[in-house]
Amino acid sequence: MRLAAPLRALATMSASISRRIADTDAPVIVGMQQMLKGKSDVMSMAQGIVHWPPPSEALQAARAALDEPQTSLYCADDGLPALRDALKQKLARDNGLVSSEVMVTAGANQAYTNVVLSLLDAGDAAVLYRPYYFNHLMALQMTGSAADVVLPPSTPDMQPDLAALQGEIEARAAAGRPPIKLVTLVNPGNPTGVMIPRPTLEAFSAVCEQNGIWLVLDNTYEHFAYEGEATHSCLEGEHIINVFSFSKAYGMMGWRVGYAAFPPSLGPQLFKTQDTIVICPTVISQKVAIGALETGRAWVDERIASLAEQKALVLDALHATLGADAVKGGSGAIYLFCRLPAGCEDDTAVVVRLPAAPAAARLPPHPSERRALPSPRGRGGSPTRTASALSRVRLAACLATCAYATQTFRSSGRARQPRGCERALGSSQRAASISRHTAASSELASVRSRHLAWRRGG
Repeated sequence: MRLAAPLRALATMSASISRRIADTDAPVIVGMQQMLKGKSDVMSMAQGIVHWPPPSEALQAARAALDEPQTSLYCADDGLPALRDALKQKLARDNGLVSSEVMVTAGANQAYTNVVLSLLDAGDAAVLYRPYYFNHLMALQMTGSAADVVLPPSTPDMQPDLAALQGEIEARAAAGRPPIKLVTLVNPGNPTGVMIPRPTLEAFSAVCEQNGIWLVLDNTYEHFAYEGEATHSCLEGEHIINVFSFSKAYGMMGWRVGYAAFPPSLGPQLFKTQDTIVICPTVISQKVAIGALETGRAWVDERIASLAEQKALVLDALHATLGADAVKGGSGAIYLFCRLPAGCEDDTAVVVRLPAAPAAARLPPHPSERRALPSPRGRGGSPTRTASALSRVRLAACLATCAYATQTFRSSGRARQPRGCERALGSSQRAASISRHTAASSELASVRSRHLAWRRGG
């Protein structure tokens, strides 16, 4: 009886949480982390990360910054002037953006959240294309637009469907419904691994401008373009905001540096969100970013080019097992999107089941050591309810990264297991077993042998 009052109070407090946050999806990456707690010999592929650390010049800048008094002080809300100047030069040279202002943020996710808070009122309609980046949906949900997020499907080749947007605009006008206010495109796609050609971007921009719609272009994987594929493009306009990140190309995931390029007229509103959320980006992280930019584009291009071999290995294995028509993506970013085998339609159940399966999703044993490798699996992307008729799963072009990571991490005197290598199995849908995908590939067996040798310290 003594517990009755505290329990009633607890129930009352639980019922009084924000409706906006209650309507927001739980972060799928956190779900994977919690699911894998206490499990050993598991290589998590749940997050899209690269296997290389930041440039040595960037890390040296961090060491030097430790003794600088400025590092412990606040800086300008929109970032260090030296970094903003360097970014404006980069935007003009590499992206063709010459009229945009720049705000440095704590990662691209914060840049996107700043934009959403500055542009949308609660209940405003926004468009994300399926399969979408899950944190984009969460940002829209927690700011009050959960009830009117439009999720049209992509085309069969994983491009955003302009006709679907035009149809939605026309249907809303005919029914007297509130108009679309914001469209988000991720280029290249996460989780699709598909580059959006410039003509497609220009067509979306024209429709958005004509209808008074903001267009947000998330360029987190801008550098991840491959030979023989479409190049990456940005657009600039009074209705366009571009979002960027240092996390992927420069291996700066934990330093949390991103930035937004936007029409100068939007600056005063973005400053409100910036000052409320973070005040200013971490100073030492910004100095790492300056050092990364000073290293030059060639440093990034060399590492991106090294992923071609890894992507080819995974594509060979998947094509041999599932057929080429079951695999999409690969023209950009670090992901592939492929159809799950028959019997794996409940993708969430598959991922929950995998960690408990002693042999599922594992590479075949090496002759000299019978212990199986960690299973490449993970989760990310949009919720299952947005699935098309065929459940699909992303597979990052990552299995060979272990060999590269060995060399990279040991250069600092610490041999460690790379976290994830790249995000492998996971997305709006998830994966079953990859063991039979890889068993037929002698090249992947060789990669596995090198990985085992690294783990033994050889």
